[in-house]
Amino acid sequence: MEILHSIGIEPKLLVAQAINFGLLLFVLYKFLYNPILKLLNERTKKIEKSLKDAEEVEKKLEETEIEKGKVITSAKTEASAMVKEAKIAGEEVKVGIIKEAEAKSKELLKNAKEDIEKEKELVLKEVKNEVAELVSRAMRTIVDKDGEKYDEKLIKEAISEVAKARG
Repeated sequence: MEILHSIGIEPKLLVAQAINFGLLLFVLYKFLYNPILKLLNERTKKIEKSLKDAEEVEKKLEETEIEKGKVITSAKTEASAMVKEAKIAGEEVKVGIIKEAEAKSKELLKNAKEDIEKEKELVLKEVKNEVAELVSRAMRTIVDKDGEKYDEKLIKEAISEVAKARG
């Protein structure tokens, strides 16, 4: 012990300092090391959880992108089908309108032909009547000059025979 005294160390003081150091170490361990260690563990867990959540979000984002691509493809296919159906429907409507227009034009043409035929018959009747009247006058004039009596019935029969012969 004297050696310790000779270098300037007091054993009592050394023991007291060792006890103080032990107490300080115990207090630091109890009140500082454990809470700091606990805090570090909590932060590590939070960071790990955040990384795991980020991976899940990234995975969900990729799945969403894939789903979005499928939806877009499906929508394009559906839109293409709808356009095709609309074209077909439009073509059917067009064909229907054309057929209807053709039917109307045929009917109008038929009606016009019938009207023309009726008008033609009326004109022919009028012409026949006028011709009969002219022939009748001419015959009267001729018959009156010859001194014979005019026979209207005979003239009408002659006109009828001429008309039948012509068709």
